[in-house]
Amino acid sequence: MKLSDLSLLQREELFKTLRISITHHRRIFRNSLLVIFFVLSIPHLSFACGGCRDSYLGSQKAEQGKESYNSQEQKIFTSIEELNALLDNEIIKAQESVLRENEILLNLEKNKNINEKNQNFYFKQQNEIQSIINNVKAIRE
Repeated sequence: MKLSDLSLLQREELFKTLRISITHHRRIFRNSLLVIFFVLSIPHLSFACGGCRDSYLGSQKAEQGKESYNSQEQKIFTSIEELNALLDNEIIKAQESVLRENEILLNLEKNKNINEKNQNFYFKQQNEIQSIINNVKAIRE
């Protein structure tokens, strides 16, 4: 059967069927390529270099990196703890110094109050003596 022997409707259906068939085959081909690519990439993903002799180095170097990171983190933590201890000691020394200064200020305040009381006592005594002297002078005159 020749293409020219077919009617227009039959030709259109034939072309439609061919288009569907070609589209279907393209999908199968594309999916096949994806499956082949995926299958070929699995060994590459599971080994450091696709299964070569040094494939173990990836995990070994990663473990060394983690150990180095952890040791450095521990050193940093230790340094921070030492600094915190130094700061705590300095804070305690500063608080003790402030307490001593407050005690000194309180003692100075007490001494000031005592000196004022002494002065008031002396002024009172002086006033009494002056009063006595004035009375004596008044009696003599």
